[in-house]
Amino acid sequence: MWYFGLDVGGTHVDCLAINETGSRLELHRNRPTDCLPEQAVPEMIAGFIDESNIKSKQIELISIGWKHGRDSERAKRMINQFAKLGLRSKVFWDAEAAFVGALPEQVGLVVLSGTGSVIYGKDRNGHVLSSGGWSPLLGDPGSSFFIGQQALISVLKDKEKIGPVTKLTKIIPQNLRHNVNDLVVLADSNIDVAVPMIASI
Repeated sequence: MWYFGLDVGGTHVDCLAINETGSRLELHRNRPTDCLPEQAVPEMIAGFIDESNIKSKQIELISIGWKHGRDSERAKRMINQFAKLGLRSKVFWDAEAAFVGALPEQVGLVVLSGTGSVIYGKDRNGHVLSSGGWSPLLGDPGSSFFIGQQALISVLKDKEKIGPVTKLTKIIPQNLRHNVNDLVVLADSNIDVAVPMIASI
């Protein structure tokens, strides 16, 4: 039987599949920004399964670490999408999934810094500590979104002559293939698309 572990980030999806003989398959893909993860991720994994020639009936479980794992409604939608493909899945908060994977004794702290950021841990008495993971709009300092956001703000201040001149004014549009005004409109109209794009800065 095969067991899948997914890390669904704001920008990328990483997948590790392993079976009882120790055979491993890995996938690292950019997450599509034009649809919600609840729809995009099951479709991505279905494609990966097809490529690997693994049959659905050979998959025991897909475990998913996701920043929205604490949101029971969104988690349920993800699980239902996998169920339509004939796959059994469970969704966890990504910080908790990282903690269990990194610290088998379940004592200590893990720090996640990707598109978002969070600290999660437990002491020897099982008390949970967490900080961050609030979403890009409300914080997540040290995350790639936060750093990209600060860079973009510097460019906007430069353009409007209310801040220092920065070389980022030329670099960011070239790297993103978008002009800054388009990013402002995108951030206003479609935050799910804007967040991974700004994080990629």
